[in-house]
Amino acid sequence: MRRSPYHRFALVGNPFKETGEKELLHVRRQVDETLDDFFYATIERSENSLLKIIGEPGYGKTEHLLITNNNARKEKVFCRYINCDFDASMTIREILAALSRKKIFKPDYLKKIDKVRKNLNKGNMEMMVDAVSSALNAYSPCFLLLDDFDRMLASQTGSDFCIAIQKILTNTSGGVLIVITTESDICELHGETITLERFGDKDAELFVAKRLLKKRSIEENMDPLFPFTPEAVHKMNAHTNGNPGELLDIMSRIIDEAIKKEVILIDNEFVSTILRRLQQ
Repeated sequence: MRRSPYHRFALVGNPFKETGEKELLHVRRQVDETLDDFFYATIERSENSLLKIIGEPGYGKTEHLLITNNNARKEKVFCRYINCDFDASMTIREILAALSRKKIFKPDYLKKIDKVRKNLNKGNMEMMVDAVSSALNAYSPCFLLLDDFDRMLASQTGSDFCIAIQKILTNTSGGVLIVITTESDICELHGETITLERFGDKDAELFVAKRLLKKRSIEENMDPLFPFTPEAVHKMNAHTNGNPGELLDIMSRIIDEAIKKEVILIDNEFVSTILRRLQQ
């Protein structure tokens, strides 16, 4: 069997290709502690909250929602992740569908949801608020995760939905957490805010080391950053301005270049050379 070209770095493949193992490879920071506080306040103290996660593309907004979704699954509580559409009415339809569980005997909240779905084009937000609130009350403690919420704000329906979200929280009890992600703050929504920040150099080192460890082909003790030097990681982190998504992409390209060039160590000089070439 032909060996992987990454064997020269004691790897079985490119560790910087995206995988579905978000939680395992996640770099925990203070923002995660805050999110955990809201998560368990919902389950253990039946608190109702709106949480806004703000950050530029690539900063890990979706990753935080998916980890929250996984945590809810472990706790066996109701949670739904929705990737918001530019058409706010489509997002509302997805939310209604996500809250519709088939049951032998249809409870009142499902009857309300069915009625809203049939009359959604009439734009009756009050009816929608009542239906969603009733469903969340039935499922509580529960979580509703709305990714890329700011996509919808250009339309009147999206603006009306912001008001509806606030009313839904007011009308629910028993523990409901609604988490939205946006690229900038949304004044229409009143809740707690978490702002995702750029990686520092130590964050970047841990980010890289976790991915390298996952792809190690041997269990011998070695520097967790090998084949990278710390200075090389810092260089790439500075180049991407601490953006985790961009760092992942550039490191994938750098390690592939190192394979082609058959280098032994990816140091600051090698990274600088490749970055200059990529910028040309």
